[in-house]
Amino acid sequence: MFDGIIIGGGAAGMTAAIRAASLGAKVLLLERGPRAGRKLLLTGGGRCNITVDRDATSFVADCGPSARFLHNALGRFDPVATRAWFRELGVPTLREADGRCFPASGRALDVLRALEAAVQRWHVEVRYESRVTTIRPVRGGLQVVAGNAVLEAGRVVLATGGRSVPATGSSGDGYDLAAALGHRIVPPRPGEVPLVAHPAWLRELSGVGIEDVVGRFRQGKRAVEVRGSLLFTHFGLSGPVALEGSRGIVRWLDDGPVDLAVDLVPGRSLADVDGDLAAAASREGTRHLKSLLRAFVPERLAQRLAILALPDGDGPVARLPAARRKAAAALLKGLPLKVTGTRGYDEAVVTLGGVDTSQVHPGTMESRLVPGLLFAGEVLDVDGPRGGYNLQIAWSTGYAAGTQVASGVAGTGRAPQR
Repeated sequence: MFDGIIIGGGAAGMTAAIRAASLGAKVLLLERGPRAGRKLLLTGGGRCNITVDRDATSFVADCGPSARFLHNALGRFDPVATRAWFRELGVPTLREADGRCFPASGRALDVLRALEAAVQRWHVEVRYESRVTTIRPVRGGLQVVAGNAVLEAGRVVLATGGRSVPATGSSGDGYDLAAALGHRIVPPRPGEVPLVAHPAWLRELSGVGIEDVVGRFRQGKRAVEVRGSLLFTHFGLSGPVALEGSRGIVRWLDDGPVDLAVDLVPGRSLADVDGDLAAAASREGTRHLKSLLRAFVPERLAQRLAILALPDGDGPVARLPAARRKAAAALLKGLPLKVTGTRGYDEAVVTLGGVDTSQVHPGTMESRLVPGLLFAGEVLDVDGPRGGYNLQIAWSTGYAAGTQVASGVAGTGRAPQR
């Protein structure tokens, strides 16, 4: 019998396993795929954005109301502790100007190898290709069925992740396992995901990117505003504004399309933009509106804005009516688009929703319904913005769960065998 069985070999699962084993627990890690941590290799564009340099209070505020659940776990294992832990594992980190922290090598593979080495060093037993189909309470703990194996442990950690990037093994199994034991599952949705958007002419702009815009998403009285870069694609929108915006609006889409106004010149007023166009039109009387708009946006987008502002044709600006000039300025300050869907789990970075955290003890990650059952990582209904927040949630909740797994084990830890 094991002290702890960890189900899922992602960031949260490996952290829980390493923490529990380092405190003296006998631990088994079950991974349904051929290798643990495959999704880690994709994070941060292959660089692995390990964490973000924020104190616990600011971190929770950045994530939103549901993240209040994380106060306790972050208080025990915050971004500073995370960076120190990885330094001990042989992965020093570097902080970028915006607070994001990456391995100094810039390689996600180094993070995964360090975690794998720690799992081995602390003698965690690992079984791959082991999909868990049943968890049931038994006397003295919990029973886990994985294929033909029937296993028992004093505590079991569900760290199965969500449904995003299913090619890495994320299937949402954890939701079914938790629901079968009576837990409420907040309906999962793809998060940090590119957006399907209209009108159809957006497809003409595929590949056009703008470094700094403000996207204002609105549906009825609900509104979300995001600033950053934006990429036009063959299906609609990607880039940070779309990905971060999706986190706020994905559930709104159940009620229909979401309006999006893109401010292409943030920090400048409509009057200022209109004044610049008027001055340029007066100064450059033989040029077309498209040419003037190129001072603000890339050429293909400038051409589309000119068509929208001048549906009868883009003549020389000396003949540009004031109303059409103002229409062009208004488009620069609020290009109207409509979001109708997302690209789904295949292209989502995270999964929103999951196990209702009101049914989980925030200090230990233990279920309030099933003694000995714990949760860690993306399977929980808690998430954060882009930029290291979601990995930090995995480290912090995994650390808390691993600590709880070992809480009943005699002794305070053991040295790894050489």
